[in-house]
Amino acid sequence: MERRSFLAATGGAAIAGWTRIAAALPNEDGMPGLPPGFPSSVPVDRQRFVNWSGEIAVDDLWTCRPDAAGQLVRIVNWAARHGWRIRPRGYAHNWSPLVIDSENPDRRVVLIDMTAGFT
Repeated sequence: MERRSFLAATGGAAIAGWTRIAAALPNEDGMPGLPPGFPSSVPVDRQRFVNWSGEIAVDDLWTCRPDAAGQLVRIVNWAARHGWRIRPRGYAHNWSPLVIDSENPDRRVVLIDMTAGFT
């Protein structure tokens, strides 16, 4: 199969390094819903993070997709006020646990998908 055909058939998910999971999965308190107080103007849901080599894989990470710099500022301010951490998520071309450690995942982290609204 040719590369372009493969990407078209998979919708690019193999390259993007994530799979969408339902947004209503329980949060860290076991209750459905979003991280407490998360900016309502930013789309956020739970996703599986897998780096491109498959060495790092973590299910159910909160991942948001801002599309403007103002939304980034709101997310960073929210994280600082609520004791959460944020990590940028690109195309997952890494081998180190800089974004998330699959052996000991931090559940108070929100990944910011920088591939969706920023180029």
